[in-house]
Amino acid sequence: MNTHTTTGAPPSAQRRDGTPLPRPLPEWTKEVLSHLLAKDPVPVYVIAPSQEADAVSTPLTAALRRYTPRWRHAPTRVRVVRETSRLKEILRDSVHSPEQPHKEVLVILDRYPDPGLSEVRELARRVADCLHTPLVVVVPARAWEELEEYDRASALLPGAVLVDARPRPGSPEVVSALREDARHLSAFHSVTIPEPTVLAAALAPPENEGCSQPLLGRRLLDQWATWTVLDGGDCVRPRVGREPQSGRSVCAVDELALTCLLRSEVVGQDESCAALARHVVLGRSGMRLASQRPRSAVMLAGSTGTGKTLLAQTLVNALREHGQYETTLIRVDMGALTSGHLSASLLGSPPGYVGSENREQWLTSRITRTPSAVLLLDEVDKADPELRDALLLELLGNGTVTDYAGRTVDATGLDVILTTNTGAGALTRVSTGFGEGGDRMETAEAEVRRLLPPEVFNRLDEVIFMHPFDRGRMMTVLERVLERFEDVSRAAGFRVTVEDGVRDCLVTEALAQPDGVRRLHRKVERWLVAPLLGREPGRYRAVMSAAEPQVVPE
Repeated sequence: MNTHTTTGAPPSAQRRDGTPLPRPLPEWTKEVLSHLLAKDPVPVYVIAPSQEADAVSTPLTAALRRYTPRWRHAPTRVRVVRETSRLKEILRDSVHSPEQPHKEVLVILDRYPDPGLSEVRELARRVADCLHTPLVVVVPARAWEELEEYDRASALLPGAVLVDARPRPGSPEVVSALREDARHLSAFHSVTIPEPTVLAAALAPPENEGCSQPLLGRRLLDQWATWTVLDGGDCVRPRVGREPQSGRSVCAVDELALTCLLRSEVVGQDESCAALARHVVLGRSGMRLASQRPRSAVMLAGSTGTGKTLLAQTLVNALREHGQYETTLIRVDMGALTSGHLSASLLGSPPGYVGSENREQWLTSRITRTPSAVLLLDEVDKADPELRDALLLELLGNGTVTDYAGRTVDATGLDVILTTNTGAGALTRVSTGFGEGGDRMETAEAEVRRLLPPEVFNRLDEVIFMHPFDRGRMMTVLERVLERFEDVSRAAGFRVTVEDGVRDCLVTEALAQPDGVRRLHRKVERWLVAPLLGREPGRYRAVMSAAEPQVVPE
């Protein structure tokens, strides 16, 4: 087998005199320099983990030496702190008099960069308080998308600037590094690694606990090259890997406990909660007979206000309470999937088109970041049938999702929930006699079947109908809403007694419109909460008047 080299890599840039141009600055370095070299520069304090010391201080120092003379600023020092115990001493030495202003970069190295679990937040606040600056630049330690998992406003002080020093997937520095790695790997494996393969490796997003770029890309290129040799080939192509079977191992989720948690939040839908819990527990047990598919796939059908979206949100919270901490909710508004142009926000744009570089919110990227999520495809009946059916057929049939850039990701770790209003009319139709309930259910099921082609519908585990609220169910919901109202009003110093006539009026109003539960919340706020605004705390009573309920002092 002949030795091949990479193809398609651009030649190194040179000046007219033949000398090479300096390598482009990393994106995070440019952001820091934009504050240091501004006309009115301000101090910048960089907080980073110890393993990032060289990655932070070396390029930043070199860049400052390169650009500071051009702006004729006073020298900017880069200070690296390897022991957080010396923070007070360094802060004391860093306070300078106004007569001798200069810029300084303080790099605080912390073992645990997670703002929610470590000292980083407190360190940042102490830096800002002692040095009287609102500008604190934080460099997280793990995956490049770590900052997206936390509320930027709560992570640090208001107005703080957060910079991620990890190279972004697909950034020029990652591509440049992987081109060099591909050259060495081509020689080692005696294969060709073309430019598209290098770009595919550079665009791979890190796993939550995995390595980041460019190390991730280097490992992928090495692995893909090895597979190519084992297959008897000589040209390396990207490969789509799947989670090992251990990723679908048995989990300790109790079906009865999960059902109870769902019923405690989604009132009046006991049968639906039990059915959803059954499929989710089965899927997460690792005992599904078909492996090339999501863990579970159900459709919630019913009229608006019956709790379809709430049930999906409650499922995520319930699974997290059961120790499935990696579970998050990926919600997709399928009502926006009405044309190929609008679908670009979901599945991206082809290479070379506008938006093809912004991949963070693509469905494929979101699945890669949270492979064990609950995927909520909301209002599938409002989506363009051709686009919707193509997405569902691949997702439910193969357990994968492919975006318009050609990237395919594994979706077998997802719990998929579809929601639709289809069939709601049949379910809410007024009964005309004995046996009418069964006929309504059959009519609703027939309408749902007509919504999706057989090859998609038959891949669903079950269609779960969210029953419309009768008076008994709505009264149960009202009691839950009034419990919440009592908690809120007591916290504000009010004690309100709601008479039975007011309760009956609220239920009647809710049942009169198709958005019953939402209407119930609005009526409680209008008739019970709003009248308390501006009043003195104390005891009140909600009573019926000629027109509507009134809140009067006791």
